[in-house]
Amino acid sequence: MAVNYPPSGLPLLFAGEEGTGKSLLAKLSYEYAVDQGVIQSEDCKFRLFSCRSYVNEPRQAEKILFGDENNRGLLGAENSDMIYFKDINCLSREQQDRIAMHMEGRRIFFSTALSNFETMSRVLLEKIPVIVHLPALEERSLAEKEQMIIYYYKQESLRIHCPIRISRRALELLLNYHYERNISQLKACVQASCMNAFQGNEEEKRLSVQVAHLPEEFFRGTRLSDNSGVFMGKPGKDSKFLDIEQLNVRVNSDKEQLLHQNLLESYRQMKQGELSFEAMMKKNRETVNSYFDYMIFERNYSNEKIRVTEQILTQIFQEMNQRYDASLSSNFALVMSRIIYNRMRDNVGESKRMLKDREELWELQQYLQGECRREFGIMEEISSLFETHLELTLESVEQLLLLLKICQNQERIHGLNTRVLVVCHGYSTASSIADVVNQIYGKRVFDAIDMPIETKTSVVVEQMSGIWKLP
Repeated sequence: MAVNYPPSGLPLLFAGEEGTGKSLLAKLSYEYAVDQGVIQSEDCKFRLFSCRSYVNEPRQAEKILFGDENNRGLLGAENSDMIYFKDINCLSREQQDRIAMHMEGRRIFFSTALSNFETMSRVLLEKIPVIVHLPALEERSLAEKEQMIIYYYKQESLRIHCPIRISRRALELLLNYHYERNISQLKACVQASCMNAFQGNEEEKRLSVQVAHLPEEFFRGTRLSDNSGVFMGKPGKDSKFLDIEQLNVRVNSDKEQLLHQNLLESYRQMKQGELSFEAMMKKNRETVNSYFDYMIFERNYSNEKIRVTEQILTQIFQEMNQRYDASLSSNFALVMSRIIYNRMRDNVGESKRMLKDREELWELQQYLQGECRREFGIMEEISSLFETHLELTLESVEQLLLLLKICQNQERIHGLNTRVLVVCHGYSTASSIADVVNQIYGKRVFDAIDMPIETKTSVVVEQMSGIWKLP
């Protein structure tokens, strides 16, 4: 890390749009250097210089930085403090050039917005070997997002000298909210929720943050449905509290690990003769459907990356439906796009247990290849098309989920010769109806055609004809 580099670290520039945590990262970098023993807090203080405050007072800025007959200045030879120049672009290029001349042997951080790069001095930029680009909050992994939420609640707990706990649903909604003002808005939401939880409960020994305590602006940007289990603070199935001090980053890991465990448990039972192949597939179907429900109703967020992935998957599924009668719905495309997006964003290290699970899940996938050759071939073709269009490879777990869904869709209810076709206007209305009924029956009964309102009758007839001609 740059702060450890001998003998006195390397200058750092934090670049990112407003509210992305540039100042927070500068302060944490200082604390890291203290914790690692690189510097002593008694000898090296953290000094913040807000350049924006001196836009109209250049002489005052020069006096503070470079000193005068009565003041040695922050950049004086005797000053060994760590200096953070916030919004360095607000100083003139001449002032920036002068700062560049006083950087030798100093621990200095700078920050600027990406859009202001052109206003920075070339001389100064050449003196900064490390530039850290901070992405917007929505571009960061869910693990990072949750770490920040936990961090700010812990900071608030220390500030008000009161332990804090938060309901599972409130934490889930904080994770899924779109913060237009990035980290600064997230921090404001955390503080507002604590203030709302405090009002009327001043005598309580700890704060209990619930959905109702989130700020009003939060509800204007978050959709609460009957499926949430919570409505404006009313206790629901997800209303258990989590103590902030004991809270570690969870995100999707708990649900994903439970998915792995249930799939592997039924596979082990089948290998030991406790379950037949059909019984194992039935248990796997229930496990996968439960996980898909979680992805639809609890991880109900969307962005441009998810939408693009979903559109490509929908096109691939439509092609597979016409070719193989796979009955893969647009609803399933939405689920898979969220699963893939989570994997790409979270990108956190896996425990040895998770890695071992993946090895055994690969073994299960290879076993199913022998038992479900046709379905496995469809899965491989979808994986190949997906990689061609998005230059992304489906992981083995994602391939397994896709394979199990295809297997489920190929099952028919014994003795049922009639197929039901649901045709509805709307993005995935027909698919949603068909998925629910098929999930209740445990096998494929309904097929679906989703059609936008402007769809021509001839297109719908062609799709219906294609389904009816299939065996």
